[in-house]
Amino acid sequence: MVAALYSVSAVRIVNGMRSALLRFDSTPDIQDVPDLLAAYAAAYEGQDDVLVDMSATPTD
Repeated sequence: MVAALYSVSAVRIVNGMRSALLRFDSTPDIQDVPDLLAAYAAAYEGQDDVLVDMSATPTD
């Protein structure tokens, strides 16, 4: 398994462009990602102008 840093962010979208970072979290443990995504889904539910994004960056 490759070590990685997993990141979840929420950004506001205005006119099709990212305009503001609303929240950012990262973790080295993939087991934490489902809980992070669930928290973001609850926090930004119904906000059509918010994009929740996830990425993984190898650390080795």
